[in-house]
Amino acid sequence: MDAELATLRARIAQIEQAKRIPPPPKSLETLRDETATNLQRNSYSKNAPLAAFYDRQRLETLESILDSLKKIHARLDSLELADSSR
Repeated sequence: MDAELATLRARIAQIEQAKRIPPPPKSLETLRDETATNLQRNSYSKNAPLAAFYDRQRLETLESILDSLKKIHARLDSLELADSSR
């Protein structure tokens, strides 16, 4: 009986520990896609009229950041190729 209780307590502690681990952060692409979807659906509450405005600004910012990161990545790739061909 004591062994079963100890096993159950250990299992409960393991489950509680697993729940404390935060979920992984969303990627920029995911945030951009979710924001764009929300803007397409136009499912904003009438209680928050500025939400769509802020999401449009957020979408522009995310797209700018992603574009810059893609350009940097492409430049790094081209530099690595140039370096490896020497």
